[in-house]
Amino acid sequence: MNRIAIVLLLVTSCVQEPNDPIARVIAAAYPDGATCAAFELDGGDVVVREVHGAGDCGGDPETAPVRDRFRVLASGDVERYDIASDAYVPLE
Repeated sequence: MNRIAIVLLLVTSCVQEPNDPIARVIAAAYPDGATCAAFELDGGDVVVREVHGAGDCGGDPETAPVRDRFRVLASGDVERYDIASDAYVPLE
């Protein structure tokens, strides 16, 4: 239960700061909201992890697999990591 509160607090606080890279990713990639997701910065990347075992989020609570990786460019554009091409591509 503590994990959900932390994720919701993180998402809420980031959305209020438009220059925050996590807020940019949420706005660009998850405009309808990101459920069962946690966001973290890894160098210049934003990593999206699945949240398991809390509330409506099923799965093993001991795991948090990476769901997506994004990069926010200086222009403000957001790119998504494409595992098939091993490169960041523009978010469509």
